[in-house]
Amino acid sequence: QIQQITRTCRQITRTCRKITRRLQQIQQITRKCRQITRRCQQIQQITRRCRQITRRCQQIQQITRTCRQITRTCRKITRRLQQIQQITRKCRQITRRCQEIQQITRRCRQITRRC
Repeated sequence: QIQQITRTCRQITRTCRKITRRLQQIQQITRKCRQITRRCQQIQQITRRCRQITRRCQQIQQITRTCRQITRTCRKITRRLQQIQQITRKCRQITRRCQEIQQITRRCRQITRRC
């Protein structure tokens, strides 16, 4: 009977060791799982940041396009303004010339009256 108990005891010991090894394996797997979960969370966070950066980048691109359009419009306006300034200068010249002609005309009338 002692032998039987001894055998049973050894079997229990072996089973216990197997269970202990299996438990250690499970603990190791659990640790790896936690590491993977943390890494996954980091990746998700990085992905969110990436999306934010992408959106910001798109906004900047849109702003850049708008800026270019504004710059082109400004150049057109500047050219038009220069044309208007040139026309204004010519107009002033014509006005001065016209005043000169009027003055000459008045003198001519005065001279004509005298004659």
